Amino acid sequence: MSDYSMDQYVSQIGDLNQQELLWQAHDCIMSTIPHCRTSMKWQVPFYTYLKDLCYINIYKDHIYVSFMQGQFLGARQNLIKSGTKMVAKYYIRQASDITEDAFIEILLEATALQESLYSVK
Repeated sequence: MSDYSMDQYVSQIGDLNQQELLWQAHDCIMSTIPHCRTSMKWQVPFYTYLKDLCYINIYKDHIYVSFMQGQFLGARQNLIKSGTKMVAKYYIRQASDITEDAFIEILLEATALQESLYSVK
């Protein structure tokens, strides 16, 4: 785990729109998955449910949320599965991409997937 916080991560981002999107995505993840834990790994914010669930990162003019078992998630707008074996990225270019039902559905589906894979039975 890194020695800096989400506040420090966001404050280093020069683009104010990206800063706002980072906070909105963070808040949405935390409110949708209340038992989720946060940490900084590889200098980006990670969200852990039973295992690492997702992380947020920035790229050029947008941010994205990468889901660790994203290849197993259903197809949705803004969810890109190409280019990696397991991770799928949900691209966020504006606040409405966070408030759309699709983002919350992906969060809930990823949580349910972890429960089916990692819960003690």
